[in-house]
Amino acid sequence: MTELFVSILNMSIAGVILFGIVMLLRRALGRMLPAVYQYLLWLPFLFRLLVPYSLPSVFSVFNLFHQKMARPGGALLSVVYLDADLAPQPLAPDTSSTMTGVLLRAGCSLWLAGVAVLVLLFAVQYLRLAAALRTARPLPPAALVPCFTQAGLHRPVAVVYTRAVSGPMVFGLLRPKVLLPVILEGQEAQRRYILLHELVHVRRRDYLILQVSNLALALHWFNPVVWLARDRMAQDIERACDETVLAIVGSAEQLDYAQALVDWAGRHRFGLAAYAAFGERDVTARVRRILAWKRLPRWAGTLLSAAVVAVFLCTATNPVIADNTYLPVSSPFVSEAQKERFRQTAYRLQQALEAGDVPLLTEQASMDGDYFEPLYAGLSDLEMQVEDMRLFFNSEQSAELYLNVAVADGAGLYEPGQGTLVAHMSQTGYREQPLVDCLMTRQKYEGIRLADTDSEAARLALRLCANLEQPDFVADSLSPVTVARVCMASAIEDKGESGPFSPKRMEELAREYFSLEGFSCRDPAVYDAASGTYFYTEAPAPAMRVTELEDTGGGEMRVVVECYDDPLCLYPLRRMECRLQRAG
Repeated sequence: MTELFVSILNMSIAGVILFGIVMLLRRALGRMLPAVYQYLLWLPFLFRLLVPYSLPSVFSVFNLFHQKMARPGGALLSVVYLDADLAPQPLAPDTSSTMTGVLLRAGCSLWLAGVAVLVLLFAVQYLRLAAALRTARPLPPAALVPCFTQAGLHRPVAVVYTRAVSGPMVFGLLRPKVLLPVILEGQEAQRRYILLHELVHVRRRDYLILQVSNLALALHWFNPVVWLARDRMAQDIERACDETVLAIVGSAEQLDYAQALVDWAGRHRFGLAAYAAFGERDVTARVRRILAWKRLPRWAGTLLSAAVVAVFLCTATNPVIADNTYLPVSSPFVSEAQKERFRQTAYRLQQALEAGDVPLLTEQASMDGDYFEPLYAGLSDLEMQVEDMRLFFNSEQSAELYLNVAVADGAGLYEPGQGTLVAHMSQTGYREQPLVDCLMTRQKYEGIRLADTDSEAARLALRLCANLEQPDFVADSLSPVTVARVCMASAIEDKGESGPFSPKRMEELAREYFSLEGFSCRDPAVYDAASGTYFYTEAPAPAMRVTELEDTGGGEMRVVVECYDDPLCLYPLRRMECRLQRAG
C-alpha cells in the first residue's frame, strides 16, 4: 500500500505543475478564451491525478524536468527503498523499523483515513439525496420535448420536482435526472432556461466529469491545489454551459437568461461534493460573461480546438528519457506476496555480498548452487558494505535491485571504492524464491538494457560471437564455417528464408554481409556434398549480451558482445568488439 501512496504523491506533484500551466494560460488569454476551452484545459489535469501511466512524447512539458525524471526514484516514478542496515534475519524484514518506512507508513495511514472520510461523506450525501427523491414528482415527458430538442438530446431525461433541493441540478450517474425545486412550478419562462442549462449538462456528461473530480479530490485531499482546481473547474463547467445555452437561444435572450441566473443565485448548498447546478457558482462573473457573450466564428473554434489538443499532448504525456539513460520502473500491479519474495531475495543477496558467503550467493543464482561454488570461490575474499538498496518491481516475474556499495576488496572483480551494482531477479516456476540472474556494475547493466539488440548490427554481431571457430579470433581471420553459419542464420532470422541454401545463394549472402566475392566452403560442418547445398545447424552458445552499441558515423557501427556461462554473469568467457560497415 505504501507503493500506491508514493504513486499518489508523484501524481499530485505532476498535478501541481499542470495547475500552474492551466492558470498561466487562463491568465494570458483572459476573456479571449471561451469558457468551454477553459474547461477542456482541466481534462489533462484530471488525467494526471488519476492515471499513473502515460505515453512518452517529445512534446511533453515534463521534458523541461528531464534531469529529475531520468534519476531512479525521481518524480512520476515509484520505488521501494530498503534499509541496508537492517539485520537480514529473519528473511522477511519489516521496513517499518526504518525511518523512511516509518514516515511512509504513517503518511499512508493518514492518507487512507482521509480518503475513507471523504468517500464516506460523498456516499452519505449521495444516498441521502437518492432516498429523498422517492417522493419526487416527475414532469410528463411530452411537455418537455421542445427542450430536449433544443438541447440536442436524442432521448428523454427524467425531470422531477422535489423538496429535497433548493435549486435546480443534475443528479445521478448511469441514469441522470434533472431535479427542480417545487417553487419553480408555474414559472414557465425561467423553467425553460433552467431546463436547457441542465439538459446541456446531461448531453455533455458534465455530471460524470464532476464525479471524477470528486474522486480525484478524495485521493488527493492533502493537496490544497486540488481543492482549488476542482472549484475552478466546476466554475468553468458552468460558464461553458451558459455559453452553449446562449448559442441555442440567441443573443436576443441574453438579458432574460442573465436575470434567471441572478434570481437563482446562491440557492444551492451541497456540501463537499460537486454537482452540475444552474445557479451555484460565481454568479457575478457568469452574468458579466453572459452579457458580453458573442458567437465564436467557426475558424476561431477550429484554431482553439487544435490548441487544446496541443496542450493535452504537452501535459498528459510523459517526458522522453534522455539518450543513454535507462529508467527502471515499478509496476503497481505486482502482488504484495510477490513483492515480499523479491524483498527477501534482496536481503539474502546483501547478506551474501557483505559476508563473502559463496554458498548463499550461488543459492540465489542457481538451482544447482553446488556446481557453481568452485567458480565463485574467489568471492569469499570480497569485502563490501551495502549502503542502501532501491528495489524496482518491473512485473510479477522480474525486479531490479540497485545497490550502492563501498568496496574495500573487490576480489579481483570490482575496483575498490564506491559505486552501484545492479542485480536482476526473475521469478521462475521451479521454486518459490526468485533467482538472481545478473549482478553487474550499473554502467554495464544499463548499457546492456539500452543497447538496441533488434538492430541489424547487433544481431549480426551476436551471430558472429555465437559462431566463432577460434577462441583467439582477430579481425579479418574469420573461418569459412563462421561466415557460412552467420550468413545462413541472418537469412533465416532476418529474411524469413529456410535452408538448405544453394552455392549461388551462399555467394550472394557472403557478398551482402561480408563483402566477399566468390565465397565457397566445403566443410562438412555446413556443406552437404551429396546434395551440393549448405545446411544450418544452430550451434550451442553461452549467454551473450550486447554491452555497447555505438554509431561511429559514416555508416559504421561499433558493437561489443560479451559471452557468459555463469548464472550471475560475473565472468565473461570472451569479449568481442566488432566494427561493422554498411555495404554500399
